[in-house]
Amino acid sequence: MRVLFVCTGNTCRSPMMKFMFENYLADDGQVTVDSAGVMRHKKPISKEAADVLDRHSVPHAEHLSRFCDRRTVQSADVIICAERRHAEFIEREYGRVFGVASLSDICGADLEDPFGLGADAYEKAYVFICEALPKIYAYITE
Repeated sequence: MRVLFVCTGNTCRSPMMKFMFENYLADDGQVTVDSAGVMRHKKPISKEAADVLDRHSVPHAEHLSRFCDRRTVQSADVIICAERRHAEFIEREYGRVFGVASLSDICGADLEDPFGLGADAYEKAYVFICEALPKIYAYITE
C-alpha cells in the first residue's frame, strides 16, 4: 500500500507526517510512505520541522519538496491531507479520487500550518501528529 501525505508547501507538515508515520510503522514492509504539496517549488524540509523531529529522535532523510501532480496522486492508494482544502485541491485538479481524506475527516480537526510561527507551533504540530498516527493507521487498514 502506498500512502501519500499532502500539505501546502511540502516543507513542514507533510514531511513530518511522512517521517513520523514511517517511524510509527517501524518498517513493516507493507506500507510505502511519501509526501507532496499543493505549491510548486523545490525547498528542503524547514529547519524547525527538522529540529522538532531531531528533538524527538524521529529519523528523517534528505527532503526536497515536490508538487502533488497527477502522477503522484494516481500512484497513491491512500492520500491523507493536512487540511480539508488540500483534499478539495486534489478533487478540483484531478477529479474525484478514491482514498483521499483530510485529517479533519480522520481526527476531527485539520493540522494547523506551523510555518513561520516558531518552535512552539512545530511542537504543537508534532503532538497533533503523534495523536493522529494510530487513527491514520486504523483508517488505512480498514
